[in-house]
Amino acid sequence: MSWRATPDDRWQIVDLPPEDLIGVHDRFPSQERAAEWKELRRRLSPLPFGNPPDITLLCKDKLRCAEWLATRIPIQPEVVGETSKFRDALEDWGAGFLKPRFGSQGTGIEMLRAGEVAWNRLEACAPGEWVLQRAVPPPSGLAGLAVRVLMQASHEGPWIGPAVARRSTIDPIVNVSRGAEALPASELLSSALMSEITEYTNAAAAALRAASATPELVLELGLDFVIDDSQRPWLIEANSCPRGRLLHLAKSQPARWAATHEEAILRPLRRLLSRR
Repeated sequence: MSWRATPDDRWQIVDLPPEDLIGVHDRFPSQERAAEWKELRRRLSPLPFGNPPDITLLCKDKLRCAEWLATRIPIQPEVVGETSKFRDALEDWGAGFLKPRFGSQGTGIEMLRAGEVAWNRLEACAPGEWVLQRAVPPPSGLAGLAVRVLMQASHEGPWIGPAVARRSTIDPIVNVSRGAEALPASELLSSALMSEITEYTNAAAAALRAASATPELVLELGLDFVIDDSQRPWLIEANSCPRGRLLHLAKSQPARWAATHEEAILRPLRRLLSRR
């Protein structure tokens, strides 16, 4: 059974012969529905995947992805994966973010401060299931400022989409799903800082493509940066299934962003189609 999107934002069942399928672009919620994702991969395995499963598995593992990028992109806050070292790391840093190693959409993330957290809270973390990442001090007046950059490959070559900033005055976990405000990054950040983020985005995307057995099929990545109190960017996470940031701009300013959002949805599909 196959489904087709219709112009009125619905899905319609269609009969599509298997030989008519030329590829799959993977935006499936692989973390929340892991068993279904695995079964879909099995059924569709003869087809080329953009994004391929190896890059999806790398990005969903926050520890392994951080370790892969650490020797290639020198702007990552330190990440510790051994629970026995969490206490010493937090005391050394002063503050850190406790994250599910395989989490998504900000679920389960806590900001911890040395002297304020009960140490048995850290000792209770299941080994191999959590990471602790050093907290970056935010710009003055904000609890946090983050930037998501969408990197996509088009039929004309690599492309970087509009960067979307998320900011909050009350929540250091600046996630839109937790109430953070989404704005075009170019309206908040200097052109010099935007150029720096673009440079690091290119480097991170190249490093992640190099991790895949089929780098030409790595079509879409979301790179998350946080901005510190010195206006310096830090890469904190890479996503193989970036969601929603342009959508929020499209909803708030449709005349300005709706077409950009639609093009971002279509670009990886057109790239797959161009390989036919």
